[in-house]
Amino acid sequence: MLVSKFIPCHRHIVIVPSADVPLFKRITPISCTVVDESIYTDKFYDYLHAKINASSCPNSRIGWYVQQFVKLMALSELHPNEIGLIWDADTLPIKHLRFISQDGCLCFYTSREKHEPYLKLIQNLLKIPRLYEKSFIAQCIPAKGQWIADLVFMLESRNAHQNWIYELIDAINFREYSGFSEYELLGNFFMANYRSQFQPCNRRWSRAGQFIMPSLSLARTKALNSIYGIFFDFIAFEKSSSYELALRRRLRCLKEQAKYLLPNRNDNYIQKFLEKYFTGEKSRCIVQVGANDGIQNDYIREHLVNNHKDHFFLVEPLPYYVEKLKALYNNYPNVSIVPAAVAEMGKIADFYYIDPEIADEMNGDGPMNDWAHGQGSFDISTVRRWIIKNSFRGKEYRKNIDRYIGAIKKTAVELVRLEDIIPHRPNTLLCIDVQGAEMNVVSTLGDFRPKFIIIEDDMRGGAQVKRLLLSMGYKYKGGKHDKLYEFFGLPK
Repeated sequence: MLVSKFIPCHRHIVIVPSADVPLFKRITPISCTVVDESIYTDKFYDYLHAKINASSCPNSRIGWYVQQFVKLMALSELHPNEIGLIWDADTLPIKHLRFISQDGCLCFYTSREKHEPYLKLIQNLLKIPRLYEKSFIAQCIPAKGQWIADLVFMLESRNAHQNWIYELIDAINFREYSGFSEYELLGNFFMANYRSQFQPCNRRWSRAGQFIMPSLSLARTKALNSIYGIFFDFIAFEKSSSYELALRRRLRCLKEQAKYLLPNRNDNYIQKFLEKYFTGEKSRCIVQVGANDGIQNDYIREHLVNNHKDHFFLVEPLPYYVEKLKALYNNYPNVSIVPAAVAEMGKIADFYYIDPEIADEMNGDGPMNDWAHGQGSFDISTVRRWIIKNSFRGKEYRKNIDRYIGAIKKTAVELVRLEDIIPHRPNTLLCIDVQGAEMNVVSTLGDFRPKFIIIEDDMRGGAQVKRLLLSMGYKYKGGKHDKLYEFFGLPK
């Protein structure tokens, strides 16, 4: 049971219909108590049913109202110093959750819902205006026993001769298909009376359970170790056709974002290789083509900082980033910065990149990895392609795509050949990150063969580069996004 696994507490109570009690007692962990909902519904069901029958509200809605009042009555049993949490049965937590902050505040989730009949009922019943811009309808909400006791007292003070649940039922306009929300009632009451002890947690959840996990069995396996735990704390299995297209589009975007956030075996492989390479006794020469600012997505930097022994050649064509490299490694005499691009095409060529001031704006909804600063190519269509490919970064990003494409700049850069700038040393590591121009770089090696080559392969042109390297005497060692090759020599 994922709720008991991810939401620790002194006791878990599962409230189910009378007919389902035997089944739930067989399948529910012994640490959880199964309770027959009739101990609550017997106190209000007939009254609620009569009210619905006397209105235009369809009888099919009675179950929807019943579950709300059951949760409220369960909370009313809390002792004043206890903290309780109501949690919807169609919702699965996919990571460990905490509802109490370090300073003792109760933390609540929110949504973007705005249903005026809910708010109108609260204003009429409790004389509370809307105090929070977001909705409290979020599948769960924590409460202190004393807070619930105060709410019950307020409701019963309206009519000393009537049960507080009846007071709630009388306040509902059953001509509305959905006339009441227990979450809006509790959230607004808590916000009005205990604001300093009640705070939003500002974390995400999703209603898209039926799209994320078509089979509930996946919840125990793939989902908990999948991309969704990065973005969401819990997932609800609600079905609403009005959400479907938007949800499917959003999930596609999340999968793209996850490519930047999820660790994979490739990262570990390159990391382990570099740790071994930099701890060896041999002297080393490292050449980085496409050094950018020396920080963003730079797996070499951690091995360069405080390293005054090995020799580093950082090749970067754009003056903006060259200046950043010079400032970063000003006190490193063993670091040589080469302000040029690597290619066979001549001495000067046009190079396309995104205006750094605009690039600062292009993280969108995330991940916040300053990706746009790493885009540069001899081919303007490559830069355009990556701008469009990053459309998963949110609505605001997509709205500005034309402006981002318009921010592509052109500059003339000097061209050099690797064999002309690299000292031919036996333990050289060549790192290439050039947005699809890998063939241009490798072809400038001439007769020199670095011992190791790491190539970023995110343009799906890796097969051609691999064939060239194999023909030069290299063997592929490992990695998927960043690929490691080692020189063994040509067969005799």
